[in-house]
Amino acid sequence: MERLAGVPDPRDPRGVRHRLAIVLALTACAVLAGATSLLALAWVLRNPLVSAPIVGATKPHHLQQAVDALDLQLSNEEVAALQAPYTNVGPSWF
Repeated sequence: MERLAGVPDPRDPRGVRHRLAIVLALTACAVLAGATSLLALAWVLRNPLVSAPIVGATKPHHLQQAVDALDLQLSNEEVAALQAPYTNVGPSWF
């Protein structure tokens, strides 16, 4: 049976395939940005619902990457590519 787009596979209860699709989309775009963490933070900063992203810098260069993310402007196409694999899979504890 063919899977419907966006519908989680019940044989994959932990959503491994779903999360892998997200990682692959992020990695593909991160190659252009130069770093996955830089791209992820720029994506969060672009979200109008986020007023203050939390940065967990454990090393000095992490803080510099967070500052560099302020200069990274994602295009609408890049954001669409990053958001495409996301679906609401519900809580994982049920």
